[in-house]
Amino acid sequence: MNIESPMEYLATRYNVPTQQVLAWSGVLLKVFDVGAKWAAIAIIINVFTGFDPLMGILISGGLSLFYSVMGGLWADACNDFGQFVVQFVAAIVMVGAVALHLGGVDNLLTIWDRLPSSHTTIVQEPYSLGFILAYFVIYTLSYNGGTWNLAQRFIASPGGKEARKAALLSASLYLIWPLVLFYPMWAAPCFIPIWPILHDPIH
Repeated sequence: MNIESPMEYLATRYNVPTQQVLAWSGVLLKVFDVGAKWAAIAIIINVFTGFDPLMGILISGGLSLFYSVMGGLWADACNDFGQFVVQFVAAIVMVGAVALHLGGVDNLLTIWDRLPSSHTTIVQEPYSLGFILAYFVIYTLSYNGGTWNLAQRFIASPGGKEARKAALLSASLYLIWPLVLFYPMWAAPCFIPIWPILHDPIH
């Protein structure tokens, strides 16, 4: 369709008011979202280099701005792939470390009976159902109007058939990958003795 951004698509497919509603509903939230990520990077830079956090934010923000403006869609695709590689390696190493601590890969599926009963409770202190619903609304708005970089995998596809394959692959990975990513966190009470103390409001 000769478009370069999802927002351009919305204006072409629907109208400018639709484009503006979705853009403004997410862009303000995205300012805080990206700011939090830059701050996290700045903390890591500070730990390893001693740089002032403000300098770390300027470095990470400047690099992000540079590669986005200069590289466009290709830079976004490379950035997505780079993040996947880093996250994949880190997650596999973590799961491997958990398996080693538990006595082998065979024991990865035997932890469920050893976990605290509270682990199956969805809503726990200090969080409430209201907090979860608010988080849901915020992320819905963010994805509708502020996380359009995810759409690049469809825009970059040469046709509808390839875009559908990209969508199915993305959906499958988002369904399966969190199970691997979160597993070390779920298994933590099995080998961190102070876990109940850390989660006890009294302490």
